[in-house]
Amino acid sequence: MPTLFGLLNVGKTSLLSHQRAMSVTGENLANVYTPGYVRRRVVLEELPHYTDGRLYYGSGVNVKEVQRVIDKVLDKRLAIEKGENGFWKSLYDVAKAVETTFNEPKGMGLSNALNEFWNAWQALATSPEGTTERDAVAEKALNLIGTFKEIKSSLENVINDGVDRIREWVSQVNETLREIASLNKQIKEEEIGSKKANDLRDKLSQNLKKLSELTGAYYYVGDDGVQVFLDNGVSLVDGDVYRPIEFEEGDFERKEVGILNGVVYKKDIVFEKNYLKLTVAGEDITKVIKGKIGGTINGMINLADHYLAETDRLASEIIYRVNTEHVAGIGLQHMTSLTSEVAAGDPNTKLRDIPNIYFRDRLTNGAFELRVWDEDGNLVTSQMINVNPDDTLKEIVERMDKVDHITAYLTDQGAVVIKSDSGYTFSFSKDTSGFLVSMGINTFFSGEDIDTIDLSERIKANHMFIAAGSTPNAGDNKVALNIAHLAFEKTMENGQKTFGEFYDSLVGEVGAKTQRIENIKDDTEKFVNHLEDLWQSVSGVNIDEEMTNLIKFQRAYEAAARYITTVDEMMNRVINGMGVVGR
Repeated sequence: MPTLFGLLNVGKTSLLSHQRAMSVTGENLANVYTPGYVRRRVVLEELPHYTDGRLYYGSGVNVKEVQRVIDKVLDKRLAIEKGENGFWKSLYDVAKAVETTFNEPKGMGLSNALNEFWNAWQALATSPEGTTERDAVAEKALNLIGTFKEIKSSLENVINDGVDRIREWVSQVNETLREIASLNKQIKEEEIGSKKANDLRDKLSQNLKKLSELTGAYYYVGDDGVQVFLDNGVSLVDGDVYRPIEFEEGDFERKEVGILNGVVYKKDIVFEKNYLKLTVAGEDITKVIKGKIGGTINGMINLADHYLAETDRLASEIIYRVNTEHVAGIGLQHMTSLTSEVAAGDPNTKLRDIPNIYFRDRLTNGAFELRVWDEDGNLVTSQMINVNPDDTLKEIVERMDKVDHITAYLTDQGAVVIKSDSGYTFSFSKDTSGFLVSMGINTFFSGEDIDTIDLSERIKANHMFIAAGSTPNAGDNKVALNIAHLAFEKTMENGQKTFGEFYDSLVGEVGAKTQRIENIKDDTEKFVNHLEDLWQSVSGVNIDEEMTNLIKFQRAYEAAARYITTVDEMMNRVINGMGVVGR
């Protein structure tokens, strides 16, 4: 049979248990706006009973544990989806920057610069003797060159900005990995027996979500704590041990660094310090990392770098096609002396092995015609100069030197010099070997790609070297007409597109990709928001619910206090009012 002291203990356990329950409720209310806080729930349990004969008597209540109200499956799914959304958000940021580069403001942009360039050549073809028209050709060429350079600079800035962001994110990731490993250790030490390190687990959950958003990492809860790994199984955290991500920056020349989806980007253009490499314990993870870092890398390579390479392809083809026509031309200023832009260094170097030669891959077996004209514009002599890519530059110069009224030699630096005798001038026919274009002889542009494109130094110095015809006849417009007609020739994509159509398709493709990425980004963002709403409904603090609990526990506490007062009165009656005779 319960004793009065036993009854008092029942009241005491009730009083203390509901006092603790009110404390937990207060903590929930205090942290209603704390990011990552998971609401607590008090789990009460009946204390062991005792028997008196066939009767069972309770001994009170106890706080079994203070639980974190968490749906572990939902919590893990939210972390995964944050990584997915982080990938598409950062990819969209890069895509939008690339799209902005290719926007065509009214009266500006590459499309307009191309049209003005071709129109200037058409005007020269109409007036092949014009000096103003030649000035206009040079001006529009410089505008075109400047526009190409602006696109290059803008896209390189997108890549540079991506590198800077990733460098900062890698620093955040490593700090987060260190924190997760430390929390694993603290939780293991603190959760001995039935203890719960709720505050530490809140921090752990928050760090895991942050890590997933940055890297797309997954995690598994094991006996030694949380294990974190990437898609390819590379371990980032195992218990209290973590492996930081190493960030390496430099010019990797389009090797297998930062390559995604198995696509190998070769050395088409060299950018200085625009590539990065991420490793964990020496293992390259650049192509497997996801989240914000992965989205930015993907955007840098598959958008910014890809479209820079495509624009470079356009610039390179324009340079080559224009120069191929121009080398066979004659300007108002006739040629009596000419020095190649390219210098071979060693004259005995094979043509294909000259380090800085232009369009090396387009050199082939062929020939060009070297023509000599007298003062009256009559053709005096001409000779075909055969060229093989395995010929040395010295051998080719010696062949030119044998032409009547021509002196050809190499400078100490290995540049080709061609001179005509007094009273004579010279020119070339269209070159089937690619030699003249590759050496920069009588070309309109210098360079071979978006990085090196410029106006020929000869033409910069004297616009009268701009060729309109292929003979000394001032009315000859053949070369200018051929160059103007390049605007309409299907020279790109294996003869499928003109220069303008190729560029327009690039602009359209960038816009379509950006729109698609934005749509996926919006969809993943909506799904994350949906999951966060679900998470809040399960783990977030609801003020109305907590106020209801507060009132419930308060009433229980008051009832326990009233119960103890009643038991105390009973004890007082027994102790002070019983056994006193005559009272």
